[in-house]
Amino acid sequence: MQIIHSIPEQYRDQVIWLYSKVLRCGPLGHTLCEDKCWLLLDQVLDLNYAWAAIDKGRLLGFAGYQTPQGSFTGASTPARLYRSLGWRCFAKLLHRDLACQRPLRKG
Repeated sequence: MQIIHSIPEQYRDQVIWLYSKVLRCGPLGHTLCEDKCWLLLDQVLDLNYAWAAIDKGRLLGFAGYQTPQGSFTGASTPARLYRSLGWRCFAKLLHRDLACQRPLRKG
């Protein structure tokens, strides 16, 4: 197993699949169908701001982070999200209470 910084693009689909499973189990699960969740993550994820555990070419897990220069989930703009998700889904996301019920580690 190896731990790598800046996840290679070849793992993007695996990262999106794992992340979407987590997102759809939380408060976004009622708002985002699987396709919309995939679109959202594909637009916002910047794999340069993440670490990954990889074993024999398989992604085991990952951890994203943020800096003043950028973040793992900060690669899009509201306008791009609106265009890709559609106005109804985008509006639901804006009005949804996304308070996290689990601890969030930062730092």
